[in-house]
Amino acid sequence: MQLENPVDIFTVVLLLVLIVPLLFSRLRISGIAGLILAGMIAGPNGIGLLTRDGTFELLGKVGLLYLMFLAGLEISLREFRHNIRNTLTFGSLTFLFPQIIGTVIAYRLGLNWPAAILMASMFASHTLVPYPIIQKLGLGKHRAVSTTVGGTILTDTAAMLVLAVVAESVRAGETGINWPVQLLLLTLLVVFGIYLLPRMASWFYRALEPDGITEFVFILTAAFLTSSLAQLAGVEGIIGAFLAGLALSSLVPEQSIIMRRLQFTGNALFIPFFLLSTGMLINPRVFLSDIRTIQMCLFMTSTGIITKWLAAEISGRILGFSQPERRVVYGLSVNQAAATLAAVMVGYNLGIFDISILNGTIAMIMVTCMIGPLITEKFAPKLAEEASSETQQVSASAQGPLLVSVSNESHMYNLLDLAVLVRENEDENPMHVLNVAMELGSASDAIGHSETLLGQVIARLASGGIKATPQIRVDVNPTRAILRTLRELRIDTLVLGSSPSTARNFFTESLSTQVLQGSPCMTLVAENHNPLNTCRRTVMIIPPLLEYHPGLRRVLHTAARLARQIGTPMVLTGCQQTIDSIRNVRKLPDEILKAELFTRETFPLLIKDFSTYIEQHDLIMIINNRAGSPGWQPALDRLPRELRKREETPNVVMVFPPLPSGSSAREEAEAEAEADDMSEICPGADHIEMDFDVCPPIPSAAVRLILETQHKVVIPVLGQWVRALSEMEPVELDDGIVLLHTHARETLQPRIFTARFEHKGEWSTTKSPVGMLILLVSPADSPPEKHLQTLAAIVKWVRGKHKEEPVSSV
Repeated sequence: MQLENPVDIFTVVLLLVLIVPLLFSRLRISGIAGLILAGMIAGPNGIGLLTRDGTFELLGKVGLLYLMFLAGLEISLREFRHNIRNTLTFGSLTFLFPQIIGTVIAYRLGLNWPAAILMASMFASHTLVPYPIIQKLGLGKHRAVSTTVGGTILTDTAAMLVLAVVAESVRAGETGINWPVQLLLLTLLVVFGIYLLPRMASWFYRALEPDGITEFVFILTAAFLTSSLAQLAGVEGIIGAFLAGLALSSLVPEQSIIMRRLQFTGNALFIPFFLLSTGMLINPRVFLSDIRTIQMCLFMTSTGIITKWLAAEISGRILGFSQPERRVVYGLSVNQAAATLAAVMVGYNLGIFDISILNGTIAMIMVTCMIGPLITEKFAPKLAEEASSETQQVSASAQGPLLVSVSNESHMYNLLDLAVLVRENEDENPMHVLNVAMELGSASDAIGHSETLLGQVIARLASGGIKATPQIRVDVNPTRAILRTLRELRIDTLVLGSSPSTARNFFTESLSTQVLQGSPCMTLVAENHNPLNTCRRTVMIIPPLLEYHPGLRRVLHTAARLARQIGTPMVLTGCQQTIDSIRNVRKLPDEILKAELFTRETFPLLIKDFSTYIEQHDLIMIINNRAGSPGWQPALDRLPRELRKREETPNVVMVFPPLPSGSSAREEAEAEAEADDMSEICPGADHIEMDFDVCPPIPSAAVRLILETQHKVVIPVLGQWVRALSEMEPVELDDGIVLLHTHARETLQPRIFTARFEHKGEWSTTKSPVGMLILLVSPADSPPEKHLQTLAAIVKWVRGKHKEEPVSSV
């Protein structure tokens, strides 16, 4: 019985889209193959419930373009560039083996050259159907997986080029292709897709600050416009859709809300229509009655399976992969789905392929999409076991619950995007959104406003499939409300926003400063003027001493994740000694290890040159410690204000590492400040205090003056210590208080020299005149953690001795 009522037809389609993937997932078969099979059964060659009319053909065509657009959108060109050797090795073999072997065998079976070449390109392409298994095991950054992902970019792009050339040659017929004109049109298409389209999209995001609906419609318009231009250029529309996906991939982060919306719309509506309409073309009776169909099924399935195995095995041995790694590469790359379907439909519509080849393709898709997940499920856990030691180290600093605090609609969505992109393990770590209802007037009005604001936030997150819990706190003091929420929910990561128009200072004496002093969790304070997906570089500035901070690894992983999500290269900036120490840390993310470097010998010189180095579309990540802690640099607190004076203000995110002890900075400061004697704060250290009249204008002279007064420092050692201390970057602990520190073999305990100068000295390497100079010489074999503890003790002693004086923010 054929349905004619549009409502009945749409109802049946929705039921198939709902039930069939659930059923086939229980059978461990790809839902793609299930919907194709459902279309075959419900279509005119099956029970005749649905017919492939004009509406189905239209939606099927839209679904095909949408499928290829998503395929391009999900490709990370950064992964391709970062793993270029592995990618080229595997990508070339996984394309050439199926392409050459498939072409020769297909031609021997009676196909003409265009049909044989196009069929072989279907073997060469593949779809990462089992990738969700990899994601669940946390193996996304494993070298075997990144090699396969990079190879997918290469082989799928090459397969699309083969499809474009073959289709155009067949369409041109006997007249032949006007190659100069064709190459010109293709060049113009590539220029539009790779050069103009990303810049148009970047301008769109920056100039209009679109809402979710406008952003979604713009991206779809760009995809189908490029498809139309591809057809005008004489190639298939799917080439344009794939090109648009590649061009916009850097503007649509993998875990962003807009990506989830695009995937949801495609997977729920357009792509199922394409799969069902493809299934309607299949005649199941031909599978058993036509010898050629059976022959094609066996040939295509066996060729696809064997050639992909050869490529994975040989490339794996060349790259030194273990057996589990080679099997995972094979399990990921053997699956035929999106690009294969696109190619066979183009070939079928152009008359290159007949119905037997279409049926053979469906059989190949069904078999390979069963084999791939089974192999991946068997061998991927072995890779996880091999990496268990690394996983345990990472888990020690893994992210827990995340809280994002929103106060108004100004740049609220940019703040939410930041929180979504830095969030890890979303299934395990809940996300909370807080708004503090200021109890200044009517509490009910304040709560009503908070409910309205959080309703907008939760709706936006839910539209992207992101679960979040709204939190409302009523208080006249927002700092107290935030700190209370952090304790109640045991928050691990806090995301705050800063509005330049309302903040008297960006960080000094602000809400964020008060929260930082009372909270031990990692905190991100953002001033994002533009959408994060428009950034072209992630520039991270790291101050001296922070390389010793136990929370630095966590910060580096968070920064690398953010850069990876928005698709930008990383730049590390800092003093040469600091950057060298960081690069020696074990098991850093690839984004950190392969980052561009911008270094200077001294930190003041770095700050001076930094403003001229950064560009308009940079994301500036400023890593700083809490005020008064070792590694805290007041100059970094002032840097956002300086950047705001630029004509084009870049996005700025201040990142504060988590405290290792779990107690707040304020609690530690109050406890330690009660001790006036250095020996009480830093037992075992030899501390000497002295007073001088005038501070010398050169650091080496000041250091020599201090050490020469100490008879415990012998003459040969004195020169060595003077040189070592003078070469270090001065650390300004407070207004006029400077610290120099080093290691030496000639001491068995920390040696601390504190000198006060009645008349301050002007140093070129410090912002303020020097009125107190503290020298620290630690034993050469003292571990970094012990050295950092001594530095922390000195900072707390300074803070305790001078707590009656206001701490300068200049």
